Amino acid sequence: MKYSKLNKSSDRGRLIKRLDKMFSQIISLERGSNCEIHGKICDRVGNMHILSKQAHPRLRFVKENIVRCGWFCGHYWSHHNSDDPRAQFVQKRIIEIHGADYKNKLYEIERFLGQHNSLYLQALEIKFRQELEVLNANRIQPHEGREE
Repeated sequence: MKYSKLNKSSDRGRLIKRLDKMFSQIISLERGSNCEIHGKICDRVGNMHILSKQAHPRLRFVKENIVRCGWFCGHYWSHHNSDDPRAQFVQKRIIEIHGADYKNKLYEIERFLGQHNSLYLQALEIKFRQELEVLNANRIQPHEGREE
């Protein structure tokens, strides 16, 4: 499958940008703000795709393909200098978190995912909105039995 950059001004490009933002919020609400690689708060914690979006675009919105980690302490070394000991530490932690066969599991998921056409992306946007509503509602529920 050939990868082509999206025109940021296209409707599809804007939709993917919105989906990226919603997906990031969902992962953050589900997993918290700590770096999963180091187990603490690191600088610029964000979502790192284990298998890159460019090489595996169908796995872009798959939660199993995401690890929360700091930019410099995890993401940079893992994707930009894989021979560095820090990158090897990140890979070791990913195996601890997701299991030794995590790549095979992701490849299996990818095999059954279709292309991200506009209809699929629009349906995904609806799903993400609903998921965010549920996560936000669960986050702000007052404690039961508590008098104000």
